[in-house]
Amino acid sequence: MSGWTVAIAASSLVVVAVGTFFAVRAHLRSLARLRLGYGFTEPVVIGMKPDPATGVDEANEFEVVLRNLSRDVIKADEFSGRPIVVRLGARVLEVSGVTSRPKERVRPKVPVADGTKILIDPFAFCLGQEVRIRVKTAEPPRDARVEADAPAVVLHHMRRR
Repeated sequence: MSGWTVAIAASSLVVVAVGTFFAVRAHLRSLARLRLGYGFTEPVVIGMKPDPATGVDEANEFEVVLRNLSRDVIKADEFSGRPIVVRLGARVLEVSGVTSRPKERVRPKVPVADGTKILIDPFAFCLGQEVRIRVKTAEPPRDARVEADAPAVVLHHMRRR
């Protein structure tokens, strides 16, 4: 074999390897799924005006944190028109507010409390957007989790900070 033949063979192997790398990379990116992270801050016991019906004068206050962890916008359509359900395992007394970071991003309406769960209307999560929902419950939350009817969205439980 002459030197030119070896050089041509080596360069063609490099071209095939680079082409394969980019093809595999594109395929893996197409398989990347939308990821919605969720977590809960540590509950803090606070005093409150006694509830006439139950006599409860203390509540556990904490935040439910939802964050877009994907490289793409999570559109409201991904949730099939159904609410995002936050199951807390404790009776919800009040949902006192919703904040979003960055502030100029769309945030959901104040969620509806339904016994031991919160129902959040679907909305579009922008890149890197974080939404915090302040909640008061009668007891500390147990077995808290988030559920969503969104086949294309993977829910990821984030650790407490």
